[in-house]
Amino acid sequence: FENYLYTVKNTSNDTNLKLSNNERDLMNHKVNELEEWFKNLDTTDIAPTIYISKKKELEQIVHPIMTKLYQNNENDHQSQIQQNYHQNDQIHQIQYKIYQK
Repeated sequence: FENYLYTVKNTSNDTNLKLSNNERDLMNHKVNELEEWFKNLDTTDIAPTIYISKKKELEQIVHPIMTKLYQNNENDHQSQIQQNYHQNDQIHQIQYKIYQK
């Protein structure tokens, strides 16, 4: 969860991406909200489903923005960012599966 959160944060702050100010603000607001939640979290008592729920909250904001971005841009740099973003998402899914064991 934390890795995904920081991946989104770095993506939203990447000035090479053609994001509108509103899109950046939406992403940054949610990242800041979830960073605060995570910082104050007692991780000893939390169920994995809570992490999934919080990640889905972030994905609801991020995925439409990133999808639009990739559909509107054929730049090779953008394609590489998209690959990295999805690889990180896959890594987080694997980490979660390991965490569940």
